[in-house]
Amino acid sequence: MGLLNRKRVTGITEKSKNQNVKVRNIKPEKARKVIRSFHTLRKNRSKLINDLTQHFHGINEENYMEIIRSDSHMKSVFENQDKLSNIDAKSVLVGELGKVHRQMESQGGLELYQLASTLGQQVSRGGDSSRKLIEWLKELNLMSKGTYRALEIGSLSSKNVISTCGLFQTVTRVDLHSQEPEEIIECDFMEFAVPKEEDRYDLVSCSLVLNFVPTPIQRGDMLRRIRLFFTESNPESPKLLFMVLPLPCITNSRYLDNSLLLSMMSSLGFKQLKYHEATKVVYWLWEFDKNAKGPNIYRSKKEVRSGKNRNNFSILL
Repeated sequence: MGLLNRKRVTGITEKSKNQNVKVRNIKPEKARKVIRSFHTLRKNRSKLINDLTQHFHGINEENYMEIIRSDSHMKSVFENQDKLSNIDAKSVLVGELGKVHRQMESQGGLELYQLASTLGQQVSRGGDSSRKLIEWLKELNLMSKGTYRALEIGSLSSKNVISTCGLFQTVTRVDLHSQEPEEIIECDFMEFAVPKEEDRYDLVSCSLVLNFVPTPIQRGDMLRRIRLFFTESNPESPKLLFMVLPLPCITNSRYLDNSLLLSMMSSLGFKQLKYHEATKVVYWLWEFDKNAKGPNIYRSKKEVRSGKNRNNFSILL
């Protein structure tokens, strides 16, 4: 994928100021509805784009509009799906993708989704998953104050507990669409350059990120890549991964439960230290040992639960 061009934007833009106003005006009920709807639409979009790879070489979620609109006929299908009939299978897929794209835009797109997610993270609303992380770190007495480095993948705020607890000397924050350009680096983690040893991390936080990765293989690739970011310069310090997923990914998936995830993570060198199921999300704290990796045997989906009402969330290594 190449290395990321890590440009930092200076100054607080007017857009950022307006976003804060919007966040305060979104009611919790609407925020939850926006988040659920966006999850469903994004899942549908990913499936359609995956189906279109047989028709368009190199199409993905970043370039699909550019590729489709380079063909005048496909551009018309994409933009006017409801007005067309008797079209071939390729056009049907493009038309459905255009329909999903318009639905996402009509509901506010990624910007509104992020604003709703930020609302959910506000302490006054009972959010911010990193509170559970800090609770566990203090309970286990794993880190002394101010001597460790943390990387937060999918960061929505520089004011959450992981950034303000005082346990970390440095917190590096990355997100696909930064809402705080001065504090959060805008990038795809899979293209975020692995730092030099002295700049690597003791802890990586990956909260409600893995569930947005489009395919099971890409989710496995992300977990593999996270291992490259742990420092080796201090062998006495623990190497920790804090991970959060929506609860149904574990409790209602046709292809994944916590027992299977434990085996997968063990094969990558991770040992589960803590596990907690909340009402809507599930939390883990893992310790990484590069010498403890096991065999890679998780290359295909295997049903762990039956039933027509299951979701298909899975991870492949």
